[in-house]
Amino acid sequence: MFEKEINCPILTPTLQLKTGEEETVETGAFSLVKIGGEISRPIYANTAMPALDGTVGDDEQSIFIFGVKYDADGLNEYITMKSENKAKTEKMNASDIPLLSAEYAPLGYVLVINETGSDFVGGTTPMNTSGITTIFVNNFGFVGY
Repeated sequence: MFEKEINCPILTPTLQLKTGEEETVETGAFSLVKIGGEISRPIYANTAMPALDGTVGDDEQSIFIFGVKYDADGLNEYITMKSENKAKTEKMNASDIPLLSAEYAPLGYVLVINETGSDFVGGTTPMNTSGITTIFVNNFGFVGY
């Protein structure tokens, strides 16, 4: 019927704050994604993502995107990328989301808004710190190939 498979399910690819390690984002559900034409190894609940890399200044916001690809050994390799900072009063647009290279499937992203009076340091500052707002957005639906 179809000449080319164009969709691959991502099953409830929830991202959340890791309990007990509030500077870490983790998966909250089992997921499958297609990477390079093949279904990935399962992504289980409580898989920690790489540390948020970068600083978000006071009264600024930034988007961190999370992706997965196969490594040379056929295992899942995860990545986190950060957008440019914007003032917290500026509108963030889809064009502000960092672009993953084609070999990565997006799992979702988190918007970090910093109103603490000091820098938010990714991988160090807990995301539940007073004055930090985090909004998790999951990649729901499909990844097309």
